[in-house]
Amino acid sequence: MSGVPTAVSPATKTPGLYLRVDLLAGASSPGSAKLRALIIAPRSDAGKITPDTQLREAIGGADDARTIWGPGTQGHLAAVRLFKRYGVALVHGVAPAASTGAPATGSFTLSGAPASESTIRITIKGVRIDVPWHLGEDPNQARDRAIAVINAWNRFAVSTRMVPGHYTPGQYKH
Repeated sequence: MSGVPTAVSPATKTPGLYLRVDLLAGASSPGSAKLRALIIAPRSDAGKITPDTQLREAIGGADDARTIWGPGTQGHLAAVRLFKRYGVALVHGVAPAASTGAPATGSFTLSGAPASESTIRITIKGVRIDVPWHLGEDPNQARDRAIAVINAWNRFAVSTRMVPGHYTPGQYKH
């Protein structure tokens, strides 16, 4: 391919997604070839991968993924499931840069105390979150419970727009 100019040297590793295609390797039989996968997931503070600059090739298993992204992260949990199903998969991994956006904020005001058992209904990104407000309970107690429930949902369900009732915080152990 001498007639096609090279825009960036293949030896230059810059942030982005890379795809290697070896056209000379020949076709492999689909029945005998290893499953190839790329896991793209954010890392936790415990993760060892350098976000937005490093490609980890040939991840050795779920334990290796735990070291790369951090325990319990989306990348680690994806690798656990993938290696459980395809034990000899050829898996590579990257971590995108952490978001530089501002955290979402919101406010609501509660006053008085309910005369009967009540429910505070909060909708975030189309996900309905119901929080109980108990008879005679102080508004600050109900507010604190609502914050705890929202933060528990935020960890997983709000970001994936799950229907309420399909996920309970702590339901999955890793």
